[in-house]
Amino acid sequence: MIENPWEVVTKRTLTSYWKKLWPESVVECDIEASETLPCGTMVNEIVSLAMIGGLEVDSNDIDKLVEEHNQERTTKELMDLHCVSQQEVMVESLLEEEEVTAKQKSFGAIKRNAESMGNCCIVH
Repeated sequence: MIENPWEVVTKRTLTSYWKKLWPESVVECDIEASETLPCGTMVNEIVSLAMIGGLEVDSNDIDKLVEEHNQERTTKELMDLHCVSQQEVMVESLLEEEEVTAKQKSFGAIKRNAESMGNCCIVH
């Protein structure tokens, strides 16, 4: 059994699938060549792209982000992230339910008002 299945997924495979799912998100480049670029060059390119996108970042921000993502998460951290994600899904679901209920109540009120006016506006 593979302990961490993501370790065996290559960048080429990920890029290939993302290109099919969301072509605009994939920058055309030779992945093997980019792996040999100096880190400073890659960081500068990321900063440039972020600035083009309207973000205010510098190389220190990118270095910090990379460092944070290189740290392995503990099982507890992963469980906490999962719980937060589940809570966000539940809140979104409840908000959608409330919106549907509000629309149904609004439609019901409109229908009752129309019926009280002698069914002149109701189409069955």
